[in-house]
Amino acid sequence: MKQAVIILSLALVAALIGVVVLINVNHAARQEVLAQQQELADLEASHQAYAKREAAAAAKALAEAERMAALKAEQEEAARQARLKALNEKLRQEALAREAAEREASDIAGKMQQIQAQLEATRKQQAEIAARQAAVGASLTDEQRAILADIERRKQELAQLSIQTEQIDKKRAAIIEREIELQEAIFKEGGTITIPGYRVWSPNYRPSNQRARTVVEE
Repeated sequence: MKQAVIILSLALVAALIGVVVLINVNHAARQEVLAQQQELADLEASHQAYAKREAAAAAKALAEAERMAALKAEQEEAARQARLKALNEKLRQEALAREAAEREASDIAGKMQQIQAQLEATRKQQAEIAARQAAVGASLTDEQRAILADIERRKQELAQLSIQTEQIDKKRAAIIEREIELQEAIFKEGGTITIPGYRVWSPNYRPSNQRARTVVEE
């Protein structure tokens, strides 16, 4: 009987020890699982934080790239506007030079017309005097010599003015060629001619085939 009690007591003690061991094993297992879960959570949080940093860095880089692109575009546009302003100013100067040449040519044409009329009148006068002298058989008079000298002088004036007209025509043609080049440069830059009332010359312009349109003054 006494032995049975001892055996039962030992069995109970062993059972209790088993229960305690089982509880400790389960607790350790739970702690390990919790630790693994925490480790996974920390790793996921680290990945998310890294992804956020990368996204923020990419967004910052993109914003900087857009800012630099906008600054570059602004600088290029400012440079283009400066070039257009300079081209228009050169074109304005050429137009003024051409207009001056045209006025000079017009003045010379008026002088030539006047001299031509005077020359015709002098020739008519000389012819009348020569006819009267021939009728009476008289020799050449001082008046006739003066008239002939005047005719020769006017002819020389006409020849000189004709040379000047030719030179002015060449000068004007050269100016127009430069104007056309400047026009094309302005249009190539995507700009417009800002000179009020300016005549835009056709690229096919020739001195004998003048074609132009007028910029309406605003």
